[in-house]
Amino acid sequence: MFRPAAQPDSHLNLILLDTSGSNLNHRALSQALGAISGLYRRAYLQRQRCALLGFGNGKVDILLKPQRAHKQLEQRLNIIQAGGGTPLRQALLDAQKLLRKNRRQHPAESQTLYLFTDGRSRDELDDIAFDCPVVVVDTERTAVRLGRARQLAQRFGGACLALER
Repeated sequence: MFRPAAQPDSHLNLILLDTSGSNLNHRALSQALGAISGLYRRAYLQRQRCALLGFGNGKVDILLKPQRAHKQLEQRLNIIQAGGGTPLRQALLDAQKLLRKNRRQHPAESQTLYLFTDGRSRDELDDIAFDCPVVVVDTERTAVRLGRARQLAQRFGGACLALER
């Protein structure tokens, strides 16, 4: 009897990238883009799907819709521009919406949210929660570090990694 080959479990990596003005300091944005490139490369090798949202300058942009990771990410990363304020709340709400929609379309797919930010925002986040693992990558590079990314990770019950790692 013919049986199709088992498909590997599907996984979506949703990446949120803080493109606000505070991430222009000390090459934080370029380092974050390098880390995202590595994350994307790993997803490509593991045949996972990725989505990328950029948030800064008062708005949230879908830079890459959920799709199978492919080799041509560099062109998309090279056009990212940074500046302005940090609409963190809106980015997280958009992430919730995208993850819920994806869960309806792909109920068996696991999900991970990666948040690249220095956490410099005054937005209220108490009503926001995620039902998937959250990894906050701290992009803060200032002399006096506020540790807001770590607070965000604790708030969402996730891990906090330093961008240098």
